[in-house]
Amino acid sequence: MRYEDFDGFGIRGAYGTGFKAPTPGQSNASNTSTELTGGVLVNNATIPATNAVALANESKPPQAEESTNMTLGAYLTVGVFDITVDLLDIDVEDRLNLSSEVTLTPAQIAQLVAGGVPGAGDLTGFRFFTNDVDTNTRGFGVIVSTDTEWLGGVTKWNLAYNNSRTDVTRFNAVAIGAARIRQIEEITPDTR
Repeated sequence: MRYEDFDGFGIRGAYGTGFKAPTPGQSNASNTSTELTGGVLVNNATIPATNAVALANESKPPQAEESTNMTLGAYLTVGVFDITVDLLDIDVEDRLNLSSEVTLTPAQIAQLVAGGVPGAGDLTGFRFFTNDVDTNTRGFGVIVSTDTEWLGGVTKWNLAYNNSRTDVTRFNAVAIGAARIRQIEEITPDTR
């Protein structure tokens, strides 16, 4: 919706729903990486959630995540400046994310080797894609724009400020630990 009371000022808002299906890589991911853990190099893997070892750790085949989003904003022209202010609130249910790292037992390593996982004999841990997280992201953005004519052309200037925060609102403690929750909530800066 958009409502303009007079020229150069108005309010706007939107409500929407959506979904994001898992990519083939998220559904069938199988890769190994060498990581520095506690000062030691270790090999960890991302394995499909349908692998028997992942299934034993409460994995399920990845499903589509669903979202609900709302925005409310205003725009205003003051002299040569166009100003917009927008609020946002986004809920994502069954958000696709990597699980926490699971330490492998010798029996699980043998099971991965038998299942044909490349380099499984050298692995220390594994993770898988999961829908075991719900999140809420809320925040606001302000943009001030103008343009100036100089040197035979026009330069457009934009000053933008955005502040948003993501919180985990639901999680499966078996698949998602405190460190993974912290990454989800803090991996992107709140302010830019």
